[in-house]
This record gives sequence, structure tokens and C-alpha cells, in this order.
Amino acid sequence: MLLALVLVPLPAAAQWATVTANVNARAGPGTEFEVIAWFTRGTHANVVGCVADRPWCDVVVGRRRGWVNVAYLGGIARDRVPVVTFEAPIEPRSRRRGSG
Repeated sequence: MLLALVLVPLPAAAQWATVTANVNARAGPGTEFEVIAWFTRGTHANVVGCVADRPWCDVVVGRRRGWVNVAYLGGIARDRVPVVTFEAPIEPRSRRRGSG
């Protein structure tokens, strides 16, 4: 039984990365999203996951969480980081004036 556990690949888990330059953390995976935090070079970040089709990862530093471009994260192996999905929130349509 123990041998079987050793041979089964372990699921990808969040891992640590080092921020390689001063960088903005955003509310979503892209520069079109609002800047919600700022991380300094050398900061250690917990990488929660990365989106498969874009070079962005969801990271946590202390109590702050945001999306950072993978180019600014050193020491991670993308194949060992969980793949996450991101769906932008739907903004409510504004009401037309005069309509009832």
C-alpha cells in the first residue's frame, strides 16, 4: 500500500515564489484590471494558481492577494502550480433615465 502511494503522482500544490521587481498586483489576470496592491522586489509570495491561457498568477502576500504577471515571479515551476480559472464579474447595466 505504501509503495502505491509513492508511485501515484502528487497533485500540484500552491508554492512560494520571489517577486523579482517592484510590481503591481491586480484584481484580475491582466493589465486591464485595477491595481489593488504593490509588492516590492524580494517579497516572498504564495502562488495560489496560474491561469492556463495567460501569463498571470494569483498570489498572496500576508493579507494582500492579487494577480501578478509570471515574468515577475522567480522560483516557480508552472507545471507544479495549480491551474485556476478566472471569470470577470459581470457589471450591472446602468439604468436608462426616464425608463420605468
